[in-house]
Amino acid sequence: MILEFLVILGCIWLIGGCCVVSLWIIVDTRTKKRIFPSYTPVVSIIVPCKGTDYGFQENISAFLTQEYPRYQALFVVESKDDPAYSALDQLTKNKPNAHLALTNPFSGCSAKVAALLTGLASTADAEVLVFGYSDMRPDTHWLQNLVAPLQD
Repeated sequence: MILEFLVILGCIWLIGGCCVVSLWIIVDTRTKKRIFPSYTPVVSIIVPCKGTDYGFQENISAFLTQEYPRYQALFVVESKDDPAYSALDQLTKNKPNAHLALTNPFSGCSAKVAALLTGLASTADAEVLVFGYSDMRPDTHWLQNLVAPLQD
């Protein structure tokens, strides 16, 4: 009687194990990442800057070293007297995808909004607009990860 019970219990365990393995295989094949065609529209990153906070140079360098084929980074500063202007001037030299601009005055809005509007005026060929800030440090795949969902 005990032997028969153990045989039945073993068969149930074997069937259960096969079901778990089968379900794992089904889930694994359905959830594998599909490879999509490379989606890389032209992107403009607009970064308003004011002052040079801690890590400013590293943050700006992170915008300039994105693993993305077609993008421009536009840094907008309120005036040439701002310490960010001279730092950005040095960091963006010899960088064809980097541009430095001075904020155009707009009435009725803050300096940050005026900087963003100035940046918008310089992005004629961009398909995607991205706004960043000088106090953030994106990783090298930040732009690709940000743009990838737009392919849908």
